[in-house]
Amino acid sequence: MCGWGVESQLEGKSGFVSGHRLGDAAALLKSVVHSGIGLLVILVALMFSTQARAENGPEVYKERCAACHGKEGKGDTIFGKNLKIRPLDSPEVQAQSDSDLAAIISKGKNRMPPFDRKLSKDQIREVIEYVRSLKPQP
Repeated sequence: MCGWGVESQLEGKSGFVSGHRLGDAAALLKSVVHSGIGLLVILVALMFSTQARAENGPEVYKERCAACHGKEGKGDTIFGKNLKIRPLDSPEVQAQSDSDLAAIISKGKNRMPPFDRKLSKDQIREVIEYVRSLKPQP
């Protein structure tokens, strides 16, 4: 018994749901819910199916950073020009350590808002990798 009363609601039901017998679905649900891993799988699947997040550096950058820093990281937007944002490919920005950049992204700096509650640590790391890719090649 999973404790949710699902078994009693689904047992003995007949008919088809998406081409499958409801009884078969109930048996599958029972076996998945009864295994602790099954419940975890269901929760993880629900979490990822309901959150549409950009998962790599360029996409996160485009979604969260480009409005101020510009498409190419040049700070050439209206906001970037007004805030006098340094280009992300500049020697000053590129000379900062990854931990310094992570702190700036997480906590904000000057008029830049903090992103620690909007981006995961992995997303911040991926944005830093993207910023590093903007460095001019010799």
